[in-house]
Amino acid sequence: MPSARVMEDGEFAVTVASGPESFRTTLTFQVFPWLEAAFRYGRINNFFQLTDPTDPDLMDRSFSLKIKLLSETEYLPALAVGMNDIVGTGIYGGEYIVASKNWGDFDFTLGMGWGRMGSVGMFRNPFSLIDDRFDTRPSYDPNNDQGGKPLFNSIFRGRDVSLFGGVVWQTPVDGLKAIVEYSGDKYAVEDAIGLYHPESQWNFGLSYRYDSLLEGTLSYLYGDTISFRVSVRFDPTVETMKVMEPTPLPPAVRPPEQRPGGAVARVEEVPVRSAEKIEAIGLRGVSHAASDDKWSLDEYARTGNALLAQNQGGGGGGSMQEIMSSGRWNDVPAIRQQIIDSLKSLGEAQSLGIEAVDLKKDYVAVYYNNTHYIRETDAIHRMLRVLTTLPPSVEHFYITSVVGGMPSTEVQLTRSAYERAVQQYASVDDLIDYVKIGPGGMDIPDDAIRFADTYPRFSWEILPRPRTLLFDPDKPFRLGLTLSIGGSVEFEGGWRIEGNWTSDLVDTVDDPTPGNSVLPHVRTDFRLYRDQGQHGIESLFVSKIGKLAPEVFYEVKAGLLEDMFAGVGGEVIWRPAGSDIAWGANLYYLKQRDFDRMFEFRDYEVLTGQVSMYWQDAIWRGVNVNVHAGRYLAGDWGGTVEVTRKFESGVEIGAYATLTDVPFRDFGEGSFDKGLIIRVPFGWIAPFNTQYTVSTYLASLTRDGGQRLYDRNPLWEKVRRTNEPEIRRTWKLDVTPGL
Repeated sequence: MPSARVMEDGEFAVTVASGPESFRTTLTFQVFPWLEAAFRYGRINNFFQLTDPTDPDLMDRSFSLKIKLLSETEYLPALAVGMNDIVGTGIYGGEYIVASKNWGDFDFTLGMGWGRMGSVGMFRNPFSLIDDRFDTRPSYDPNNDQGGKPLFNSIFRGRDVSLFGGVVWQTPVDGLKAIVEYSGDKYAVEDAIGLYHPESQWNFGLSYRYDSLLEGTLSYLYGDTISFRVSVRFDPTVETMKVMEPTPLPPAVRPPEQRPGGAVARVEEVPVRSAEKIEAIGLRGVSHAASDDKWSLDEYARTGNALLAQNQGGGGGGSMQEIMSSGRWNDVPAIRQQIIDSLKSLGEAQSLGIEAVDLKKDYVAVYYNNTHYIRETDAIHRMLRVLTTLPPSVEHFYITSVVGGMPSTEVQLTRSAYERAVQQYASVDDLIDYVKIGPGGMDIPDDAIRFADTYPRFSWEILPRPRTLLFDPDKPFRLGLTLSIGGSVEFEGGWRIEGNWTSDLVDTVDDPTPGNSVLPHVRTDFRLYRDQGQHGIESLFVSKIGKLAPEVFYEVKAGLLEDMFAGVGGEVIWRPAGSDIAWGANLYYLKQRDFDRMFEFRDYEVLTGQVSMYWQDAIWRGVNVNVHAGRYLAGDWGGTVEVTRKFESGVEIGAYATLTDVPFRDFGEGSFDKGLIIRVPFGWIAPFNTQYTVSTYLASLTRDGGQRLYDRNPLWEKVRRTNEPEIRRTWKLDVTPGL
C-alpha cells in the first residue's frame, strides 16, 4: 500500500514484484521534489481463461502519479495524494489520500482509498455528499476497450471507499525493516471471474536495503500468498568520479604589476574583437599553422631577445618579462608560433580540439570542438585554464565552440575576472556575472590561424549494444544483443559521411509476423525487419551542416537515414540569443526500405515534416519541453509533446504523447502513441568522460500512428549542448577555480 514518502529529487527506480496471480514491473521517477511518476507493466495470469484459453493472460500498462502536499514536521505528518492507472485500462485504477508520521524506529501510515484501493467498502464515498454522480465509476471492459486513454472521469469516483495503513519498524539490524499493513484492495475484479479471492486484508513483510541502490522485500499477502519484490534505485544527480581523465591545468595568475589597472570589467565592458588582419612579420597570408614544439618560458628567455633584435634591426628588446608583459612578443613570428603551438598542444592534452586561433597582444579568440565532454562547461572551464598560460599582455578571452565545422556559441570574459575568481576562491556562479554568452559568427574569420591537421576528421566504433523490444503484446519482453560497427569522416565546411552496420548476435524475434494495422505499416512490421534484416545497414548517408544567420543552423541529409526509411531532406533550427526557446522545422521525402535493410525499397513513400518548439529550463531547472506539429510517417497529421528533465550528469528522463487525426479505433490498442524518453550517457557510470549516449523512446506499444523519422543525432541535439541556457544551467559545475 502507498505511503506519503517519496524518493530523493531526481531518483528513479526499477522494481519487479510478484503478487496474487500477477507479476509487475515498475519504473518510478521522482520528477520534482513534490511529484512522483510511475509506469507499470503488469501481467494478470489467466485473466481470460474463460474467453480465450489459448492466450489467457492480461498484459496491462498503466501510469500513476503521487503528489506530495506537505512535508513532515515535528508535529505534523507528511501528506500526499495519488492516482493509479490514470492512463491505461483502469483495471488497477484507484486514488488515495495518505499521511505518514515517524516516531523513533516506527513509521506509521494511514490513508483513504477510492476505486480498487477502496474496494473493501468501509463506507460511502464522502464526495457523494456533494454530488451523487461520484457514486458511479466507469469499469473496464477488456473485450471492447482498447485502453490507453486518460481516465479523468474516474478520479475519486465510486460508491465504496476504504481506509488502509500500516507501520514499518526499523529493526536493530541496519537496513532490515519489518512491515505490517492493512489493504483496502479486496481484488474484486479477480474474485468476480473466479481467479483469486483474498483470505485476509492483512499483509506482513520483511524488507532489506543494501547500500542505497538495492532493496528486496519478502511478504506474506492476503493470508495465502508468498510474494517477493526487488527494487534498484539510481541517482542521476551523482556521477562516477572521472579518475581516468587528465588533471585540469592549475590556473595561472599574473602578478599585480603585469595586470591592467582598474576594476575588473563586467560583461558590458568586454570589447568587441577587432576585424583587422594579422600584421605580424612573416605571418601575412598564412592560413594554416603547424603544431610541433611546445612553448616554454625558458625557450622564450633563451631566444626571445635575439629574435626580437633580429626582426627589429638589431636594437635589442629589453627584458623577457617586459617583452611578454608589453605585448612586443606579438612582433616576433617565431615566438607567436611557439605560443600558438603550445596552446594547441595543451588543448589536446585536455581532450579539446582547437581548430583555429586568432591571437593578438591583448586578446585571444579560440575556436574549439568538444567531442569528449557531455557538458560544454567542462570544456569551457578547462579551456580557460589553458588560456591562463598565455603571455601576461593577453587580457581578453573569446572562446567559441564549433559544431559541425560551424561556430556555435561564443563565451567572452576578461582574464582579470577569471583571476579574481581564482584568487578569492569565488564561486563560478559569481564569475558568470562577468561572462557574456552570444552566438558565434557565420564562419571562422579569415584572419584566424587554422590548423592543417583538423580535417578530415575520422571516427569509428565497434561495440555491443543491447537490443530490447518491450511491451509487444505477443511477447512483452525481448532482450537481444547487437554488434554495432560504425564510422564517419568529417570534412571542412560541415560536410560529413557516416554509416552504421548492425548484426544481431542474440536475436530478439522468433515470430516474424507482419503488423495488423489498418494504417500504412511504417512501424508495425518491425518483426520482419528484425528477422530478415538481422544483419544489415542501419544507416548510410551524407550530411551538411551550415548557418543561414548567426543564430540559424541548418542540416541536410541524403541516403539510408534509419532502419526502415531512406530519403532526402533536412531541418532548420533558429536559436535566438539569450532565449530559453528555440524553433525548428524539418521536411523529408522518404521511401520505405526493404526488410533486409540493404539497398532495396518497398512501394511506400511519404512526404513528412514538422515544425518544432524547444523550451529549455521550462517551469523548473533542467526541465525541457519540446512540441512538434505536422505530418507523420503514416500520412497522419497531429502533434507531439515531450517533457523531460535533464540532470547535470547528462541523464535525461521524461515522457511523450502524440495525438493525430487517426481515430483511436483505427490506431489500435493503446488508442494513441505515448511512452517514456530515457537518455543515459555512458560517462555517467564510466570513470572517464564520453559523449556516447544510449537514447531510448520506450513506447508502451509499437503502432503506426504518430510515428516520426528516427534520428540518432538530430540537429537540435547537436546544438543544444552549446546553447546559452544549457551553459548557464551547468556553469557552476567547474573544477574548483581556486585549485
